[in-house]
Amino acid sequence: MILGQSLQINYAVMVLELIGMITLPSLLGMAVHDWSQGRVVHFSKQIGGFTSKIGFFIVIVISAALVAPEVHWNGAMIKLLLVTLLAVTAGYCLGYLGSFTAKDHSYDITIAMIYNVGLRNLSFGLVLALTYFPAAAALPLTLSMLYQQPIAAIIPYLYKQPPQKSSSTSQASASS
Repeated sequence: MILGQSLQINYAVMVLELIGMITLPSLLGMAVHDWSQGRVVHFSKQIGGFTSKIGFFIVIVISAALVAPEVHWNGAMIKLLLVTLLAVTAGYCLGYLGSFTAKDHSYDITIAMIYNVGLRNLSFGLVLALTYFPAAAALPLTLSMLYQQPIAAIIPYLYKQPPQKSSSTSQASASS
């Protein structure tokens, strides 16, 4: 509306594609887990985790290759890098702040909120941008993907779980 352009999206096709890409594989994974009575957990943590990281890396490389012609190292690119970093970091910070609204403000709730708010499905936005807009529209999304995963990896180091008080420590302090 602002730019005087419209975007025609076939929502039925989009929903069917999302079901095929997300829902069916998720249901299949849950069925395999239940059928194997959890024996595939080792595979998913070791080999499956490794292959998913390789797949994610391939998605980023393809995305970067598509937007590479739009990268021009100047002041505008530096601003875009900084704004994108700020936006990604703000998502994680909002998740942390939002955890204070939870009744049970425990470590587990806080970490869940940080990741649930901070991690966004940028791949969908990237596909949408590359499909319906010029490659320049996908540049901020690609940069966000490059920031999002490394920041997610350092969250556990930044927000460490408080040490658990053992019963012997609390009994010793109560008797003194």
